[in-house]
Amino acid sequence: MLKRPVTAAISVAAAVLVLFLVLSLGVDLRRAVREASRITALGARAYAGHELRARLELHLLALAGRTDASLMIGEATLDGAAGVPPSEGLPYLRRAAEAGDRRAQLVLGKALLHGRGGIAREPAEAGRWLRAAAEAGDPAAAYYLGVLFRTPGAPGHSLSAAIPWLQRAADQHLPAALFVLGNAYRSGEGVAVDEHKALECYTEAAELDHPESIQALAMAYLGGELGLTRDEAMAGELLRDLEHAIRDAPQGP
Repeated sequence: MLKRPVTAAISVAAAVLVLFLVLSLGVDLRRAVREASRITALGARAYAGHELRARLELHLLALAGRTDASLMIGEATLDGAAGVPPSEGLPYLRRAAEAGDRRAQLVLGKALLHGRGGIAREPAEAGRWLRAAAEAGDPAAAYYLGVLFRTPGAPGHSLSAAIPWLQRAADQHLPAALFVLGNAYRSGEGVAVDEHKALECYTEAAELDHPESIQALAMAYLGGELGLTRDEAMAGELLRDLEHAIRDAPQGP
């Protein structure tokens, strides 16, 4: 199982400090642990409302083993909302990830892959956490693991090794994965060239309002590519759809 020692942010010294604050502020630990549904509200109060008491309760929940509290603290810290260096959020994410929290594994893997919040990129560790989440069924983790394998210089770099992970994500209708998989089939990167499969991937992703896939389809119709008959009217319609898709596009997976 993935293990990494929990660092000073969740150390015995930190626990002693929190206990001192509990006694000083009168926070009821048993109540905090019991009322897990309060975590979302506590997060809003702690990081948007800057309430010390709410932040303390979140830390109590994390110390009591609530992985969702550790995840919230970790993400808020990475985003700079906690007022401390983003790297201090990593121990909380690692603690939740080691406990098997799939969301924490994804967030931690992505953070280490892209250097979220300015933290150091660690592609090898990123790959371990993304694989754990992907094997647990997370489509976004499978997608990012595929992207990692496609990245030159990354541990285990292999275009062909990326395909099964991208396919896992595509099978769960993740637009970004469908687009990258379509590109792979179109260019023969890690898989045999198959324009029909490329077209299928682009079409499904376009139906899910994925901007890059809509553009790829529009250009294919305009140039008569991917086995399509040249159709300027269809290309124009897709380009009009592209404007709306770009405007309404959500953040990445």
